[in-house]
Amino acid sequence: TRSKLGLDYDDLAKLNPKLIHCSISGYGQSGPYRDKPGFDTIGQALSGMMSLVTDLDDPKVAGVSFVDHAAGIFAAHGVMAALLARGKTGRGQFIDVSLLQVSIAFIESHVVDYLNGGEAVSRENFPKGRIYSLLDCDKKPFMVHLSGHNEAWEGLLMAAEIDNLIGDPRFATRKQRTDRHEEIVRILRQQFQKRPRSYWLPRLDASSIPNAPINTIHEVFDDPQIKHIGIPQKIAHPKMGTSNLVGSPINLSDTPAKFFRAAPLLSEHTEEVLAKLGYDNDAIKELRLAGVI
Repeated sequence: TRSKLGLDYDDLAKLNPKLIHCSISGYGQSGPYRDKPGFDTIGQALSGMMSLVTDLDDPKVAGVSFVDHAAGIFAAHGVMAALLARGKTGRGQFIDVSLLQVSIAFIESHVVDYLNGGEAVSRENFPKGRIYSLLDCDKKPFMVHLSGHNEAWEGLLMAAEIDNLIGDPRFATRKQRTDRHEEIVRILRQQFQKRPRSYWLPRLDASSIPNAPINTIHEVFDDPQIKHIGIPQKIAHPKMGTSNLVGSPINLSDTPAKFFRAAPLLSEHTEEVLAKLGYDNDAIKELRLAGVI
């Protein structure tokens, strides 16, 4: 599309060498997949990311566009780096971000062990010995994530009211707990299914065991920490009325992010932008009469 419109970076950079041009594509600017269409889910699948979040015997999408969002963040980092470089060199540059490469970078900590001779990470081996997915008596799910220390393991057992397992030689070390992960999951699930999570989570907190309910979207906004953060935030739109948004997750002490105005209507700010570019009222009128705007 850029080429058809005459907007290739090489051509534009001749007119303005300081130009910074960022492209987000499926596979990048070169290679055998260069011209293939790409989507978030395709990047997840090709990169191996999807294998970490789905059952390969019954594959399903994750339900969230990890890669689309991450690509935007990586692209923003690239633009900031290019701006810093331009401050030193006086030159702009082209930034190439692909959904495929972002997908692999996103799971780098999972991939690097395999690339250096270790075991490939999977949904099955990733949680072993430390992460437990549990259900209460009402089948409400929650998570527990332990550190590698024995104190955390013992704290979990006390919170679960099965402290008789403290010192059990089957689970004495982290390696043993990793090797016997499925056995531990069965024991924990049998115990935690005896009471509601409203009983268990405070007990886990009292033992400093990291835990959280697995909330559905409609449950999220009843959480006291979410309310404390100030989510959702309201913004008024001239036609759509009041909307609820999440807002920025980056909290700056001196220059916090704020909502200044709602998303614009089609052509709402055309005249304002053209005026800032030096067009007077007569010139804007001519553009409008000619159907340009």
